[in-house]
Amino acid sequence: MSLLRCAKLMQPRASVVGPYARSCGGRLSCFKTHVLNKERQLLLEEIASSADLSEDEPPTPSSSGLKAAVILFDDNHVRVWSPELVLYAPLGLLLAAFRSALWILGIALDQPWFRNQSIVETYMRLLGVTVIWQHAERIPIGRHVMVSNHCSVGDLMMLFSHPSLPQRYTHLITSALPAQVTRARHLPVIMRPASPATYDELASTLDPSPVHLFPEGGMTNGRGMLRFSRGFMRILQQQQQHQNLCQGQQEHAQQLSASEQGSISSAVAATVATLPVVPVALRMNSSLPGVKTHTLDSSFLANLFWFGFSPRTTLEATVLPPMFPAPGEARGAFVVRVQAAIAKELDVEVYEMTIQQKRLLAGRKRA
Repeated sequence: MSLLRCAKLMQPRASVVGPYARSCGGRLSCFKTHVLNKERQLLLEEIASSADLSEDEPPTPSSSGLKAAVILFDDNHVRVWSPELVLYAPLGLLLAAFRSALWILGIALDQPWFRNQSIVETYMRLLGVTVIWQHAERIPIGRHVMVSNHCSVGDLMMLFSHPSLPQRYTHLITSALPAQVTRARHLPVIMRPASPATYDELASTLDPSPVHLFPEGGMTNGRGMLRFSRGFMRILQQQQQHQNLCQGQQEHAQQLSASEQGSISSAVAATVATLPVVPVALRMNSSLPGVKTHTLDSSFLANLFWFGFSPRTTLEATVLPPMFPAPGEARGAFVVRVQAAIAKELDVEVYEMTIQQKRLLAGRKRA
């Protein structure tokens, strides 16, 4: 088999990952099969809840959306095989197979030692990933909602090594991934499915853990952005409802004794504050810029494979100043303002294309 044919493999062979699968009791095999089955389905629900899309927006891509797809998504993982890339291909294939297995094993094993930061840093070095944070001092100390653009399958690793350690982020993920991912308890981040029920639970919980999500709902190649979903506004909206309730509690507290007032006011003050939204502009720089980590219709495993193909990958996360909704500002307007801040930092355009439309296009391409 030629190197060119080998390079088109979308996933590591069973002969490579088989020993790892047997060592974890076959869980790797089940995980892989589940991912493949999920990827074959046309996912019409939006990652941040389809209920948060405007009712008058059709999922069918418009002509402008089709033009945006040409800019936002690459057709092939490798467009041109240069002589240097052909020579590197055998090593790249071995790295990609090893790293794909390592990715999956980290989730499948779900061991307590994965909470050890020294082990996490070693894990990231084996994956060839370096994370650089810019303006990390802008991250609030307390609870907040962090939102960022999504440009590769490895973007989540920016939360494996972040300035707020040892605090863990709760990350909202698509339901396309296996349930085992959200059941994992020892990963560097807490995985939760992105659903209205999850948003409401996060809004009402007393858990101080910050929340992170990709409001685009899917990846682009970094040359532009999909339009943000408004799903994360459910958390802020619920927070506002709690604030209104607390104001009523404050009025009641004024009628109580001074000692009783003090205890209630302290509890109220902890709940009243609106959560800040922290925009993060994420850039991915590969040591092989000619290799694209994903295409419009590539599977999760294919994206994982090609992400590990390059010797080194750098994720640069630039933290922007925290943002709050203005008094009377519509939630859609606030979401647009947050995304505009990220787009300005990245110097890219926000296209009128949603994750639903991307999935529909991908389904048509596969058909």
